[in-house]
Amino acid sequence: MGLHIVILSVLMWYCALKWLKYYRVPQNFPPGPPSVPFLGVLPFMKDNFRDALQTWRREYGEVVGLQLGSELTVLLSDFDEISMAFKDKRFTGRPKALTETMTAFFASHPGEKNGGIVFSHGDQWTEQRRFALKTLRDFGFSKKNMEDVIMDEVYKMIDILKDTEDSVSLNQALSIGVVNSLWTILTGQKLNHGDKTVMEIITGTDNFIHQESMSGPLMILPWLRFLPGIREKFLASKAAPLSMRRLQNEMVAKHEQDSNTNNNEPSRKESSDFIDVYLDKIKDTRDRKSSFFGDQGRLNLQRSLTDIFGAGTSSGSSMLLFAFLYVIKYPKIQTRVQNEINRTIGKRKVTLDDRTQMHYTDAVLHEVMRHSCLVYAVPHATTEDVMVQGYDLPKDTVVYANVWHVMHNSDYWREPAVFHPERFLDRDGKFRKDERCIPFMLGKRFCIGQSLALQQLFLFFVTVLQQFDLETPAGPEKVSIEPIVGFVHQCPKYNVIMNKRTH
Repeated sequence: MGLHIVILSVLMWYCALKWLKYYRVPQNFPPGPPSVPFLGVLPFMKDNFRDALQTWRREYGEVVGLQLGSELTVLLSDFDEISMAFKDKRFTGRPKALTETMTAFFASHPGEKNGGIVFSHGDQWTEQRRFALKTLRDFGFSKKNMEDVIMDEVYKMIDILKDTEDSVSLNQALSIGVVNSLWTILTGQKLNHGDKTVMEIITGTDNFIHQESMSGPLMILPWLRFLPGIREKFLASKAAPLSMRRLQNEMVAKHEQDSNTNNNEPSRKESSDFIDVYLDKIKDTRDRKSSFFGDQGRLNLQRSLTDIFGAGTSSGSSMLLFAFLYVIKYPKIQTRVQNEINRTIGKRKVTLDDRTQMHYTDAVLHEVMRHSCLVYAVPHATTEDVMVQGYDLPKDTVVYANVWHVMHNSDYWREPAVFHPERFLDRDGKFRKDERCIPFMLGKRFCIGQSLALQQLFLFFVTVLQQFDLETPAGPEKVSIEPIVGFVHQCPKYNVIMNKRTH
């Protein structure tokens, strides 16, 4: 018994010394809530993560210092401060705990290094992001030809939905349409609408991202994935990304085979998609330090495909689900959008050029993005010692942008809890942007899929409301627009009756 007490005492002292050495709050750090070793503020959180952030802001101000798990963390809630910080290269890092969890989730084998765009940093991140932005822009994210790809998926979805007589869930139909749009530009191929593997990938990845019981704690305490019970769930959740990796490997192998001549020299045919261009970049790279060189380049190709595909499909389908949810909740808004469709488009095919003439519809979509606030907090990390509003932030401090507060700040937005599209219209009824509506964030790490997401949102939304009147079986008063709060917001599940419009 005495020996056990001695061992326990030694362990406690060891843990205490480690805490004081590595996790002690430095001098001149922002004020914030109390914390305990290794868990930080987690034992004191009474609300979900989003609401806890708002509570800390009210109690401690626009700059809050706290211990989130074992990481020093700062919460920024002021728009101007967030804008200044996130445009600064010194704030472009990623939290170590979050990176560890996501790397383990998407890795195909233990020990695989991090790569790609979303969770890399430094020179590798700069190089990969610059390449991805240019390549995606060249292949349609900002070009008119992407319109045909999206509209093809819209009409496929409508063909499926128009034969339904009962109320249906839009989740699967929207996910497939959004997935195919993005998959085409990345691989040059289309996925079959009835493909079981694809739906398992979509469902599995969404479950991991959205389930608060799994993703929330794991994003902050990555070591939880080794504990009995959680370990089994975590390993099971990896089935979706591993299936996606296999699909990607098949696509990459096919592209390599097609791009090589009989003498194994690269063909000089014009590249037709993201994989083609990336493989050409790997072949042309001779600098061993480059993130495009050899095996490192191939890993970054895999991770970039996963990053773009995962981020684009989840946010795109979620935004559409929220958009249709709001017009079901508010039938008068749906009618006003349809009246604008009748005046501007009539029965012809919707085009992206129509958006400049559809001011109310554009206002509705921006109010959907503001009100739903899919990503309510965005985590970065400092890459060196910095100062914020007179406070010292050491290197590797996690910095959260409180996006929810920015887009629901009652000092700026009038009645922010009310869904009010007119806030995005000027006195003449023309659409006007607002710099504080930041669903894709801002600064050096803004979402690279922003352009495609906006295109999909407009074309899917307008075409569906051109073809159908949407209503809910229980009536609009029974519709809840309250998001499910996990590490991000998830649209509540709902069914819809789709009545074919006769105009």
